[in-house]
Amino acid sequence: MTAVGAALLWPIAAAESALVRLLGAQPYGVVGYTYVAVPVEELGKLTPLLLFALVAHRRARRLAAVDLLLLAAASGAGFQLAERVLTGASLGAADLSADDGFLLPGGTTVTTPDGTVLAVFAGHAVTTGLVGAVLGLAIVGRRYGGWLWLLPPVALTVALLDHLNLNAVLAGAALHPATGIVHGLLGGGVLTPWLLFLALVCAVAMDYRMIVTAAESTPALPGQPPLAGLRRRAWGRSIAMRVRVPADIAPLFRRVALSWVDLPVTLATTASSIAHELAVSVIAARRGPAALCDTWRFLRWRRANAMGEARSEGRAWRRYPAQEDLTRNAHDLAARLGLSATGGVTGARSAGALFAALPVVAGVSAVASGAEVAAGADRAAYALLALDRAQTWLGGLDAAGTVWAALALVAVGTLLVSGDGVPYAHPRMREFLRAPGANTGVVLGMLAPGQVGYALVGLVGLALPQKVNRLLVR
Repeated sequence: MTAVGAALLWPIAAAESALVRLLGAQPYGVVGYTYVAVPVEELGKLTPLLLFALVAHRRARRLAAVDLLLLAAASGAGFQLAERVLTGASLGAADLSADDGFLLPGGTTVTTPDGTVLAVFAGHAVTTGLVGAVLGLAIVGRRYGGWLWLLPPVALTVALLDHLNLNAVLAGAALHPATGIVHGLLGGGVLTPWLLFLALVCAVAMDYRMIVTAAESTPALPGQPPLAGLRRRAWGRSIAMRVRVPADIAPLFRRVALSWVDLPVTLATTASSIAHELAVSVIAARRGPAALCDTWRFLRWRRANAMGEARSEGRAWRRYPAQEDLTRNAHDLAARLGLSATGGVTGARSAGALFAALPVVAGVSAVASGAEVAAGADRAAYALLALDRAQTWLGGLDAAGTVWAALALVAVGTLLVSGDGVPYAHPRMREFLRAPGANTGVVLGMLAPGQVGYALVGLVGLALPQKVNRLLVR
């Protein structure tokens, strides 16, 4: 998805160019930076989610809320990577206004020479990830009510205003006072990473709550679920408080009270499920890379099937893999890890505890401003300017420079499209010593950019002490 986001730079730049010509505006003017670039880019970065739902609609029905967050964040990260690479290459320097950010890199802070902050933009990965996260909450959590569909417009408004404020400052303008007030109420760009973090927590809680509802048709994880005491205390507190909720109060107040009563059960069940999956992965890592990767693959399939069952709500849907294959994998994995396949948390009844928000509708405009920004901020650009600068830079290169630029572009593209899925084949020392030539490809594949992380985790797992084998044994 990161590669798709990077490739979006060209169609988004083409759309911006057509819209700039239609409006009769200047690409480097305020209109191009604000009214054209901001809505086109923020909406264009979400098109991969729509394409995914159209091309792989069966797989899309098994997606969790966190999956939509990750897909959206990857699309935004790829778009920003392409924009930064082209701008940095054409200008011969990196964007000095860039910072590392809180959750994801790529943020931008524009300041005056005396250090006054004029604009804070968390980055395309954060803003697009936020919109994807609340879309996931609305789609996956539709059983909790249609009010969740109020969240995507709010998140999109946050993304638009953060981006609009940045581009307006870079174009020598400022937000309209009314728009500035709305932007300040929504965090002013500073709170956007924290909003993404909150949406991530809510998405994780909702996903695990949905998985629990499909416990009857989902193979249990090997071993005994951890944090049993925490779950018992949460259930006891929930039951004790539930009987104190009056039955003769307004239905809305009663639902809110019951949701608050069930919140500890939701959190305890989520924490126990996460700890269970983590413990199974640690035990598998102790047994080598092959067992670890097979465990991760099983956990991914199990979660996808549970989400598909929960989201189907009794309707027919296509399982992948088949129920029999998933159950057989669960028993095989339990035997390899030396655990009984009797684990799993079942029957937790709770309402998803999600943050509430009201949609904010505000007009946006830019007015002239004489603010002077710090050196380096002028290197930032939107998609059309980044592509225009790159074309101008490529046109001034000689033959050798063009070849090197093409090779660099191919190298970056190769890194983006290289496989980063869980590997199936793993190098074995015995087989490598017997036939080094036949196993060289496996070793080189382990050193591929998208596979190095799996190899490192597998090697670290071999050094774990034997006592980790008793993490899920009581």
